[in-house]
Amino acid sequence: MLRDKAIAILKDPESFGISLSLACDALTNGAHAAWEFDTLLTYLDEIGCLPDEEARDRLLAVTAIRLCPSHLWDFKVYNNLMESLNGRIALPESVNECSVGELVWGTTEARYVANHYDGRPGPEEYGDDTAMYVACVLAHNGLVTVPPELTFASKHLDMITSNTHNFTKLKEDLVKVLTSTKVDYYDEDDAASVQARILREAALYLKTRKDLLKSQLEGSNVSLNY
Repeated sequence: MLRDKAIAILKDPESFGISLSLACDALTNGAHAAWEFDTLLTYLDEIGCLPDEEARDRLLAVTAIRLCPSHLWDFKVYNNLMESLNGRIALPESVNECSVGELVWGTTEARYVANHYDGRPGPEEYGDDTAMYVACVLAHNGLVTVPPELTFASKHLDMITSNTHNFTKLKEDLVKVLTSTKVDYYDEDDAASVQARILREAALYLKTRKDLLKSQLEGSNVSLNY
């Protein structure tokens, strides 16, 4: 990534966490993760590209999971990471529920970080603690099946929802709605229809974020496994 491109990313308040990390790589020859965070911020300030507060939080979040991917087994860390990667400053002492779409995107961006920096292919392996948190969020939204990006929570969601009335039929009905050509069909009194809308909205949010990330990194010579 060229210096000017890196500086532009760091100055953009909408930059993604991984984009900010890649920009810092370009300006520090890939060494910034080994620096004290205050040292990095001082350096960025000195060269005129200190990110704003929310962007700094995203940069810190990505740097933290590069050094220790505790979001894989600690649901509080995972929750904070999801908030940060979706544009909100994380408060470590609190646990706030994210939307299904935010979990889908945050988990995807965390996978990009692992794939790019550690060469770990495919989805990450999450522990029971984080998987149960995700399952609880999905269940609270009325879902009985997981989005493709959150399959690590599938077993835990089944544990929570298997006693739901007509559980098997509801799953079958949801598949029918999702595979139907009538994508605009919506019935607020139909559980399968409501669930399908939630999953489609999450998929749209994911696509939108992916497209924005691709656009942001265009011309940077950085290739992510989208």
